[in-house]
Amino acid sequence: MEQHPLKSFGKPEGLVGHFLGLVMSKSNRKLGEWTIEVLHLDDGVDVLEIGFGPGTTIELMTQKYPNAFIAGIDHSDVMVKQATRRNRKAVSEGRVEIREGSVAALPYEGESFDNVYAINSFQFWPDRLANLKEVKRVLKKGGNIAITLQPRWTKSDDEVRQVGKEVSDWLTDAGYQNIHISFKVMNPISAICVTAQKK
Repeated sequence: MEQHPLKSFGKPEGLVGHFLGLVMSKSNRKLGEWTIEVLHLDDGVDVLEIGFGPGTTIELMTQKYPNAFIAGIDHSDVMVKQATRRNRKAVSEGRVEIREGSVAALPYEGESFDNVYAINSFQFWPDRLANLKEVKRVLKKGGNIAITLQPRWTKSDDEVRQVGKEVSDWLTDAGYQNIHISFKVMNPISAICVTAQKK
């Protein structure tokens, strides 16, 4: 799988990072809404977002699921600050926890979350197979993962579907089951959301 040609999106830093956060808050909002829809969450669940960017999907989660606990990790301190500001009230109420961290070593105990999702960050993960196994560690038995990507480096729906197949293969290799690929027509390129379950 290729990476986004603008690698700055992988770890926004400084003033440029602040600007990229504003861009992502608009461009990723529809992807966040779709991911929530695909996950079919129950209120009261424990959810983790990996690579939350400016925190827009966390904000959507708190609005839709007022009794859920939503945690997020991102390795960009700029994004941590933006997401914390955006979700200040929910953080102060203890419904949201935002941390700086890496998918390579999630700062949570095993079987902590019912659901884990990542939106437009999987292409930047340093070791996809090992990282998916690390996600599986913090998922409860029967818990679900959702990997959503709008691969702007692709040029056609067929290429987007191929990205979905690649993500599916990674999940299979990491030991997940019940893998399903959802496809959504969007501009400027379509998107995929690949869901899977911990055995």
